[in-house]
Amino acid sequence: MKKDTEALESEKEETEKFIKNIPPNLLNSRQLYMLYKLADGSLIGKLTVNKWCKMTKSTAITASRDIADLVKKGYLIRIGSGSRNYEYVLKTQ
Repeated sequence: MKKDTEALESEKEETEKFIKNIPPNLLNSRQLYMLYKLADGSLIGKLTVNKWCKMTKSTAITASRDIADLVKKGYLIRIGSGSRNYEYVLKTQ
């Protein structure tokens, strides 16, 4: 039980460290919101363009641009193959 508590505390510290290192002036509010959701583990399921649209109330084009920018800046990793149905995960290191 103590190991579980220590692991959770360590994970929480890593999340806080990650969030504090995000430069807010380089990202828009939608990107910050979604990175915070991914970092704290409150996002249920996998991140997709469709989920981004619903959570940020943005269009598919805007969501795709936001996500592509985060991939380019090294915050997200794209998973999947083909031309559709990509999923995105937080790059932890």
